[in-house]
Amino acid sequence: MPRRKEYVRRPYAPDYVSVNTLAYRLDCSPSTIDAYVKAGLLPRPILIGSMVRWRFDDVAKFLEDGLTEVDDPYVKGLKNGAQK
Repeated sequence: MPRRKEYVRRPYAPDYVSVNTLAYRLDCSPSTIDAYVKAGLLPRPILIGSMVRWRFDDVAKFLEDGLTEVDDPYVKGLKNGAQK
């Protein structure tokens, strides 16, 4: 019997992530992801068929390059964490 998806261990992180996975990876809520996308603090997702996904490499690059003048303490923490 195949194992349930949430119990499957992958040897690598997925390239394209859902809002829940992105929120998990950034240690925040899905509503924070939505708010940051609307505010331009995160890149907009893409549609793959009917699935809304973010390319995680694009998110990581956006965090490294684009968050120099943001006044949000959570985003500053993400930026500082990316530098370590």
